Amino acid sequence: MLSLPRDVKLHYMRNILLRYLPETDRIRIQKHKEYRQRIIFNYPPLYKEIYTMAAEKFFTPSFLRAIRQNTEASFRSIITEPSRGIYTFEMLQPQFCEMLISEVDHFERWVHDSKFRIMRPNTMNQYGAVLDDFGLEAMLDRLMSDFICPIARVFYTEIGGSSLDSHHGFVVEYGINRDLELGFHVDDAEVSLNICLGKEFSGGELFFRGVRCDEHVNSETKPGEIFDYSHVPGHAILHPGRHRHGARPTTSGNRMNLILWCRSSAFRELKKYQRDFSSWCGECKRKKKEKERLLVLATQQKSIASPGRGILAIDESNATCGKRLASIGLDNTEVNRQAYRQLLLTTPGLGEYISGAILFEETLYQSTTDGKKFVDCLRNENIVPGIKVDKGLVPLPGSNNESWCQGLDGLASRSAEYYKQGARFAKWRTVVSIPCGPSALAVKEAAWGLARYAAISQDNGLVPIVEPEILLDGDHPIERTLEVAEKVWSEVFFYLAENNVIFEGILLKPSMVTPGAEHKEKASPETIAKHTLTMLRRRVPPAVPGIMFLSGGQSEVEATLNLNAMNQSPNPWHVSFSYARALQNTVLKTWQGHPENVEAAQKALLVRAKANSLAQLGRYSAEGENEEAKKGMFVKGYTY
Repeated sequence: MLSLPRDVKLHYMRNILLRYLPETDRIRIQKHKEYRQRIIFNYPPLYKEIYTMAAEKFFTPSFLRAIRQNTEASFRSIITEPSRGIYTFEMLQPQFCEMLISEVDHFERWVHDSKFRIMRPNTMNQYGAVLDDFGLEAMLDRLMSDFICPIARVFYTEIGGSSLDSHHGFVVEYGINRDLELGFHVDDAEVSLNICLGKEFSGGELFFRGVRCDEHVNSETKPGEIFDYSHVPGHAILHPGRHRHGARPTTSGNRMNLILWCRSSAFRELKKYQRDFSSWCGECKRKKKEKERLLVLATQQKSIASPGRGILAIDESNATCGKRLASIGLDNTEVNRQAYRQLLLTTPGLGEYISGAILFEETLYQSTTDGKKFVDCLRNENIVPGIKVDKGLVPLPGSNNESWCQGLDGLASRSAEYYKQGARFAKWRTVVSIPCGPSALAVKEAAWGLARYAAISQDNGLVPIVEPEILLDGDHPIERTLEVAEKVWSEVFFYLAENNVIFEGILLKPSMVTPGAEHKEKASPETIAKHTLTMLRRRVPPAVPGIMFLSGGQSEVEATLNLNAMNQSPNPWHVSFSYARALQNTVLKTWQGHPENVEAAQKALLVRAKANSLAQLGRYSAEGENEEAKKGMFVKGYTY
C-alpha cells in the first residue's frame, strides 16, 4: 500500500472512513456518486485534453517555472500580497481559459437538451457547475496536489496548508441572466483558489473583510482588514477559506470564474479540540493582544508592581488559618475567619503600601459584616484582588519523600469564575526541599505545574504569580541554596517558554537565597542580597516586571532587612514583597480576637506594611523595631 499512487491511497482511505459515517450520510454520498457516474457515462466532452493535466498548455511559463523550482523565493517572484494572507498571480493561459469556458457552456447545453437535473456549486450560487461532476475530478485533484499545495505549504501552514487532501471544484457565472452578485460569506475550505476565466464584463469586484473563526464570523471589520480586488482573466487570487468576502454586482457583460476549495481533514479534526485560533483569526488575535496588554498593565506602574508597594498574602487555607486563630485561643469558624480577614482588608490607608492582596477562595466571595464585598474594600484602596488557585501539596510518587502541587484539573473554569468575581491575579505555590535532594523528578514536576498554571491563568485574564518555594529546612550553607535555586528557576523558565507564557505578564514569588534554617552560621542581609540577586540576574529575564519575595519563616524584621538590602542599587525588576506571616504575626497577637483591639491591630499592620514599603525603596532602618517583630517564625516541616 505504501508504494501505491496517492490517488489510490486516497480512494482506499475514503472507503474506510465511509464505513463509519452515519447511515443518512452514507446514503447521501452513495446517491451523489451514482449521480456523478450517470453524467460521466452519458456526457460527451467537447475538449478531452482538458480532462488530463497538460501543464505546459494550461499554465503560464512564469507560474510553471516557480512551481518547478518549489521555493519560497520562486513563489514570491511571481506573486503579490496586496493584503495580509491574500496572494495574486498570473496563472492560466488564455487558450485554456477559453477551452474551459466552452466546455462548461457545452455541458450546460447538454444538461438542458437531455433534461438532466444539475447540482449547483453551493447554496449561494444559482448558476455554474460542479466540475468534479462531469469528469474533471482527477485533473482538479492534480491541480491542488501538484500546483496549489506547494504554495499553501509555504504560506498557509497555520490553517492546514501543509495537509490539504481533498477539494471541491466548480465554476460560477455572473452577469445578465446569471447571478449578479455574491453575499458576504466564508468558504467551506482551508485555502480557496479563485481564477477569472474571462468573457467581457465590468464590475463584480471581490471585497475582503478579515479572517474569522466560527465564533467571530460576524464580528466587526477592522480598518486594516478591508481589501477590494478586481478580476483579470487568467489571474488567480489565493486566500484563506475563512477570509470573509463577497462579490459586488456585475454591471455589464458576463464573467465566469474557476473556484477550487482546498480542504484538510487533519486540520479540521484538530480544530475540534482547539480554543485559541489567534494564529489566523483576526478577532481572536485582537482579543489575545488586548488580554496581553491588560496582563502587562496589571503588573506595571500604578498597579501590582508599583514603587513602594507590595503584596499582602492572606490566602491561607481554612485549616492553616485555623492554626493561626488557635494561637490566640480562637476556634476555627467561618465567623472568626471572616472577622480576622475583615480586620486586615478594611485597614484605612492600607493601599498606600499594599498593591495586591492574595485571597483564599472563601475570602474572595465573602463580605464585611455590613455587607460590603471584600473585593470592593480592596478596590477602594487601589489594591488589586488576587486568588490562590492551587489545591495544595500531596506526596509525589517515585520521589525522595517530596511533594507536588495539585489543582490543574478544572483550573480554566475556576479561573474564569474568579475573574468574574473580581480577581485579577493568581497564585500557585509549590515547594522544593533541599534535604530531600531535590530530585530531578520533583524539580521538573514543580516547573511544569507552574508553567501550565501560568498559561491557563493568562488565558483567563489573570496575572500569574509563579512561586516555587525553596524551603528553609536544612543545615546546608547559602551556596547550596544558590545552586538549587538556579537549577529550579532554570527549569521553571524553560517550561514557561514551552507553554508560551507572556513573561511581561507574570510576577515571581521566589524564596530569598539564605542558608538552611539549621545552619550553624547566620548570613547578613548584605550576603543574602548578594546571593539572591546573583541568582535572579542569572536566571530571570528583565522582561519580568516584578519579583515579590516570600518571607518563608523569617522574622518580620529579617524579611524587611533582607528586602531593603536588595534595593540598595537599581534592579532590572521591581523587587518587592509578598508576605503573609511577616506582615501578620504582630497584627494577630495584637488583635487577640477582641473587637476593642481591631484599631490597634490595624495600626500594627500599617507599621509592618510601611516598613516593607520603605524596604522596597531601599530606605528602611530597623531602629525602633520591637522585640516581637524580631522573633523568627521558622517551623521545621511546616505545612501550609
